[in-house]
Amino acid sequence: MNFVKKFFKHPWIIIVFSIALTGFLGFFLKDLTIENTIRMFFPKNDQSYTRLTKTEDEFGSMISLGISIESKSGSILTPENIQVIKNITDQALKVKYVEDVDSLTHIDYVCNQDGAISASQLIPDDDYDESGNYIGSKEMLARLKDRLNEWDDIYSRVIIDDNYTGTQIQVTLEPKGEEQIAFESADEEYTKAKKALKEAVSAKTADAETIASLKAAVKEAKKNRTAAKKATYKAKGDSVRNQEVLDNIRAITEKELAGKNLTYKFYGDPSLSENSKSFMLSDLTRLIPLVAIVLLITLYFSFHTLEGTFLPLLTVLMATVCSCGLMALLHETFTLVSSVIPVALIASGSAYGIHVLTHYYNELNDVEGELTKEIYEDAVFRGLKEVSKAVLLAALTTAVGFASLVTSPIECLHSFAVFMAIGVVFALLFSVIFIPALILVKPYKRAYRRTPLEKLSERVRRRIDLAHQRRGGKTAEEASGETTYAIYRFFCGTPARLIIFTVAIITIAITGFRLINIDTALVNYFPRSSEFRQNLDYVDEHYAGTNSTYFLISGKEDGDVTNPELLTAVDEMQQYLLATYPDKIGKIASFTTFIKRVNQVWHDPATAEIAGMASGGQDESGISSFGDDAFASFGEGAASNSEESISSFGEDAFSSFGESADTNSTSETVSSFGEDAFASLGESDSSTNGASEGATETSTEDAGSANPPLDFVDPNIAYKAGLEQTKTAEEILNLLNTAYIEAGGKNASFEKVFEQFQKQLNYKGLAYYEIPGDVTKYPVATKEELQGVVNDYMSLLSGSLDRFVDKENKPSQLRIQCQLRTHATADTGIIIEAAKEYAKNHFPQGYTIEFTGSSQMEYAMTNMIVSSQITSLSLSLGSVFLIIAISFGSVWAGLLGVVPLALTILLNYMVMGFAGINLDFITSIIASVAVGVGIDYTIHFLTTYKEERSKSADIKLVTMQTFKKSGKGIVTNALSVGLGFLVLCLSKFSVLRCIGVLVAIVMFASSVLAMTIIPGILNWLDPAFIRPKKEPSAPIVPEEEEE
Repeated sequence: MNFVKKFFKHPWIIIVFSIALTGFLGFFLKDLTIENTIRMFFPKNDQSYTRLTKTEDEFGSMISLGISIESKSGSILTPENIQVIKNITDQALKVKYVEDVDSLTHIDYVCNQDGAISASQLIPDDDYDESGNYIGSKEMLARLKDRLNEWDDIYSRVIIDDNYTGTQIQVTLEPKGEEQIAFESADEEYTKAKKALKEAVSAKTADAETIASLKAAVKEAKKNRTAAKKATYKAKGDSVRNQEVLDNIRAITEKELAGKNLTYKFYGDPSLSENSKSFMLSDLTRLIPLVAIVLLITLYFSFHTLEGTFLPLLTVLMATVCSCGLMALLHETFTLVSSVIPVALIASGSAYGIHVLTHYYNELNDVEGELTKEIYEDAVFRGLKEVSKAVLLAALTTAVGFASLVTSPIECLHSFAVFMAIGVVFALLFSVIFIPALILVKPYKRAYRRTPLEKLSERVRRRIDLAHQRRGGKTAEEASGETTYAIYRFFCGTPARLIIFTVAIITIAITGFRLINIDTALVNYFPRSSEFRQNLDYVDEHYAGTNSTYFLISGKEDGDVTNPELLTAVDEMQQYLLATYPDKIGKIASFTTFIKRVNQVWHDPATAEIAGMASGGQDESGISSFGDDAFASFGEGAASNSEESISSFGEDAFSSFGESADTNSTSETVSSFGEDAFASLGESDSSTNGASEGATETSTEDAGSANPPLDFVDPNIAYKAGLEQTKTAEEILNLLNTAYIEAGGKNASFEKVFEQFQKQLNYKGLAYYEIPGDVTKYPVATKEELQGVVNDYMSLLSGSLDRFVDKENKPSQLRIQCQLRTHATADTGIIIEAAKEYAKNHFPQGYTIEFTGSSQMEYAMTNMIVSSQITSLSLSLGSVFLIIAISFGSVWAGLLGVVPLALTILLNYMVMGFAGINLDFITSIIASVAVGVGIDYTIHFLTTYKEERSKSADIKLVTMQTFKKSGKGIVTNALSVGLGFLVLCLSKFSVLRCIGVLVAIVMFASSVLAMTIIPGILNWLDPAFIRPKKEPSAPIVPEEEEE
């Protein structure tokens, strides 16, 4: 007591310090960064995250912004509309932080042009006038439609919809800011410097001067690293950069579409971040006042005084400001999970202030005679002393419940656990320090003065007295105690009822638990009625989808992934997945898509009598990725009219096929078709790219086994002749019949039958839209030589495959983009597992398959959610067990305290399962709330029961008195917390609405179980820890015998 008096000797200092601390930390709230991306949530040391960043370093960014532009009436393919698309594309390419843009006017097209293989633009430069405006004649529009239809695997549902009424523009954003890149570079230099010093010291061969120089280099590198790290704190975050890009491109789009017969929709990562931030700010500005009002109403009816109504609310508001301000000070990101902190603190943290004030008023009521300053202060200190242990225990258990999530590897849960626990500590400190200090500076003579609010309370009391008379003269506590006692008696009044009740809960809970679906897709947090979700749903329906996962296939050595055997298996896997999951997969594209296209164009009978290929030089034109969610992957060079890679058809084309491998990348490469075309086809080594360095000119005589077999007959001779011949009706019917059978017979669609019909004639080279794998169709003697053909095809697309292979020369890894029309992580998992199984059974030995992308990380996070739940619940329940066991001096007490909490958690999962609420990293916090807040009811009941048990051996009397004293408090506390969380039902996020309902149910269940299961066990077993050391004189009367 003396320490307490000394501590509060100068209460104004405590008040000023508390307000100053709140103001200091609140000052940093302006710097709080709001961001919600799967990358930010994911642990940075996890292999999925490191694989993602490494893949982006090798293949380019996977962050994209999509724009869907739709014509209100008619076709999107009109000169006016195409010009609008061109204007948006050209301006978007100049926006800062934009890596690439793909659209109708900025995407490559591999074709034969004037007798040459060419990677030119889908809309060629000749279709624009001198001012860069699209001419759009009927012939040009007809050719554009023909080209879109010709390479369906790339364009259909990617940059154009099925009806030609809409188009997509895909903007790829830079994945890292300049400051982050600089830090990574400085960190790498620091690591190298330390390694060099360590090696020099270990070798013991370096002289003192060298060692000193290396130490200085380490010191300088560390200094640079520290400076670069600090720069990242001040730099624009990912969400800020992405928002700038979105704002700029939206302004461009709105300007270009103004007055046009066009509409637009935005989607993708920046759009998700923007909408989540908007929703969060709206929620915070609406929900915090609402939960505060709910708490004020609850406090008023509890105390009927100004200080009793406002002080507990003030303490939790200060605790919230301090906790969130500390987040900003420590550069912690405020996420969707973090947005629960203010509501949770206000709803649950007010209990500590309520307890302090309750005991304060109780001590004042016990004062007899005149109230002096000394007596008033003694009353305050006595009340604080009495409540401190209980409040400390309640806060400790609550903090432990929330802090248990710190074991989660998921960043947002880890942050929530830490700062929610810190907020609880702040709420505790302000309750036991700030509130008493305010009370002490209050004039003691005004302690009993009736305020206008108290006068209003008197009228309320009169109504309560009227209700009191109607209850037959019983007090509210007595009536409440009898009601809760009756509920207990009904469910757990006898051992048989207790067992049946417990078994029923477990059985029903397990049934619901088995129905739980684990899903971590961020888009599912938005309601279906939101504009953001409607935009996604529209694009998923009309295009190839707004979600993507990437497959990474690696060989053991450089050049392994150009093996035709592997590429054939990869292509067949793609077709298998498309056929098996048509509702889930919208499009798949990879390196094989482009090799097949070159092969097709090269073997178009209309191009030359003998199809062939020559090594091409490298240029700046290429095929860059169509963003994160699209597949047309053409580079910037083609759009800037750089020189094209061309293979011309003429005489002696193949006499030196693959020879000029080291030609300059900007030079035009020409290979002609002629009578000696295949003299050295496939000459390049099967493990060597046709464009490898050091390649030397090889004559036909040196070609050796690369020469075509003497008995080889080029099929295109017959194909060309067949296309030029007039066919009879019978011949056409035979072709159609064969096409019908090949397409699947009765299950065949018209499109498939027509495609097979074209393939039989090799119309536009469709019979060769494949990976070169059949030696009978190509002028090579062995399958190994076909790898040389693939390598030489790569040389024609030099600079165009950056998004699909790790390097142009001897690639060892390729990337496949699988575009999804679903955001369910379970669907992503199904596709990933199917691809794994197919690769295991069909890929040649020595190749591995991995997966990356945002959807893959969401899928990987489902396992983290499960492991996180198991770990956090084990920790929290274990901690609660220890706290109760130590407090009551019994292991059995600890076990008893855990029982209602464990059943509450099971009931929570049951509700989630039956209601179809997903278990994700936001709903996973419910279990911690159940433990952190629900444990108060258990402790409250156990403490009161033990106290009453020490007074009487009459079990029924003990139970009745316990319910009379604690029943109302438990119900009121549960009601106030539940109502506080129910405010979340007004959130814009569907997931937070679920949180509000679930917490309310959990609070109800936890309070009911504390008042049924616990007395049922205590009255049945009468454990030693609950009995007093000296039994009361009256004999123990088992409750079930008193009927």
